[in-house]
Amino acid sequence: HNDRLVVAQKIFRMAADGGQDDLPLCTDCTELQLGDLEEVLRQEALENQAHKMFLAKFQQGSYYATSDKELEQNIAMLEAEEVQLLASIEQAQEERRAVQAKMAWLKGNADKLDILEERYWRDYNDYLIHHGRYTEESDALRVKLSGAKEHLEALQRTSAYND
Repeated sequence: HNDRLVVAQKIFRMAADGGQDDLPLCTDCTELQLGDLEEVLRQEALENQAHKMFLAKFQQGSYYATSDKELEQNIAMLEAEEVQLLASIEQAQEERRAVQAKMAWLKGNADKLDILEERYWRDYNDYLIHHGRYTEESDALRVKLSGAKEHLEALQRTSAYND
């Protein structure tokens, strides 16, 4: 744990020397920067290890020293892998064409549905307008009828002989 603290202090010194501002870092920023630096350190270590392995193989001469039989096997394996990958690509292209056809069909149906929906709302609004007019006319006729009944009753109560 102490080694980690020493490494963190070295990293902070390096970051402070290369930084543009001399402001102290908050705890969250420090932890974030530490995490980033540890990730960079881990990646660099992996890359360093890969370089060391390559250098060791190269120095032993075993990196390029393969027999013709091994090369033919590698070529055959790569060709078989290529065939599989090409088949996978073809299958993916077929699936893509099927999906595109389905999308085109769905888009066509969606367009038809949009037209039907627009027609429905237009017809519904026309119905509401006609219904409103009918209701207004009906109410007006009821008022006239009521007035006519009252006038008739008034006329029936009065007699031409009484005047």
